[in-house]
Amino acid sequence: MKKNLMRTFTVLALVGFAIPSCNNGEGFSRAYRISNRAQVIGGTSALADLGDYILENDRIRLAFPEAGNSVGPGVFGGSLIDADLQRNDAQHRQGRGLDQFSELFPIGNLAIPAVCKPDSKKVDGFCSFPSKALAPRVRVLCDGSKPCLSCYGKEDCLQKGAQIDLSKELNRDYASADDPTQAGPDVPSQHAAVIRVEGMSGNYLEALGLVSIAKVKMNFRMRNDFILEPGSKVVRIRTLIMEAGRDGSLLRPDGEIQQLPSLTKPRALFALLLGSDYFHTELPDMDTGVAGGDFLFFGDRLKLFAPGIGFDVYREIRNKFAIGEDALNNPIAAPYLAAVGHGVSYAIASADPDGKYLLPILSGAVTAGFTHGAHCHTGPCEGTAEQCANVVDCSHVMGFVFERLFAVGDGDVASAASSILEARGQVLGTVSGQVLDSVSQAPVTHAQVYVYRVPQTMSECRPSGSADEAYTGGAENFEADCLVPRDYQWVFS
Repeated sequence: MKKNLMRTFTVLALVGFAIPSCNNGEGFSRAYRISNRAQVIGGTSALADLGDYILENDRIRLAFPEAGNSVGPGVFGGSLIDADLQRNDAQHRQGRGLDQFSELFPIGNLAIPAVCKPDSKKVDGFCSFPSKALAPRVRVLCDGSKPCLSCYGKEDCLQKGAQIDLSKELNRDYASADDPTQAGPDVPSQHAAVIRVEGMSGNYLEALGLVSIAKVKMNFRMRNDFILEPGSKVVRIRTLIMEAGRDGSLLRPDGEIQQLPSLTKPRALFALLLGSDYFHTELPDMDTGVAGGDFLFFGDRLKLFAPGIGFDVYREIRNKFAIGEDALNNPIAAPYLAAVGHGVSYAIASADPDGKYLLPILSGAVTAGFTHGAHCHTGPCEGTAEQCANVVDCSHVMGFVFERLFAVGDGDVASAASSILEARGQVLGTVSGQVLDSVSQAPVTHAQVYVYRVPQTMSECRPSGSADEAYTGGAENFEADCLVPRDYQWVFS
């Protein structure tokens, strides 16, 4: 749409104007601790304040609370609590932004990083520190003022002035698989700014008195890196979880770091967490496994959107229950999840191009999304390649790493989602034109354009439809039959 194109050009022009003169008009990334309130993001949902942290570049701004109590719906510090575009007009700069995001923090199974202060009295038992625990903290790993570099060992790091020591357990996922003394492909670039969050695990759901599930792996050392490159509207959220003993030490210190497999379709999450002893699994003798993702709170000010579903994600979950499906173990699996507000939008997805965002829970109190997971099983997996794609021999694994992408957009789904799809290397097309009023023929401002797919089966047409029955209504009847197309057709409102 021409109006949208003009708005994009305007935003880009403003962003370009905002770049500090020392960058000579080029992009930048930086991270720092908030020392005055003119540095905060601001907005109807903004929570960050003095002592918290800012991660920003020439396109977007993000904020994280210091270690201690979360000021959002979560429990601990180190979460993502504010997010907005980089705004430099007089109305929105110096802490008067348009943040409408609530909070995001990573999960490994049902555990989250318990990033409380060592002297905190917040929750007895959740802020205790075993003798060999990983100390909780939020810190700037790479501030953007000098190159973000990797090294191996104390001497090499001092010589290079590097921040990412590949010999340390918290950085081993950045090392090359062929040579652990060298950086691998996932290490942040030299131009990146990075906020790091680390600590022992705590159980968020149990802290709220909601669930207590036996035998689920819950004791981890956790590290979460938020990585922002110059010129990008996407922050990488890279989480490392390492199973620990009761004293906080690593359970398998000589093991390897392994990529947690992507969830590429709906899966029974309780089967992953509980294993064959407590839940039906597709393959026999599966041990308790690992699932990774995020607790995610978009907040009441935003409209949630999932591709193939639209803006009523909650209704889709209700429909599953209405027809007798188990939404927890046959969850929604979307390529990404987005949320739209006034002047700003957000999207989140797996960093893997084929990965899905599984949404088994959606409510105002708790929203949990999973992107990666695996059954643990000792020895070779005796199943098909598809069945074994999410089965790992955990006996030699020190830790698992998984990555998601979080994007900030201009106030519509496409501007946020396209940034994620581009970051995943997916080829995108564009559509341009105008939406006109049917009576006056005048251009319509803030029009929403929906793309539908013509269904192939009746199960894609409506929740009660059969997957074995082909849909034969054609594109011309999709609105009356089911409103779920597959050949592209346009609807304007």
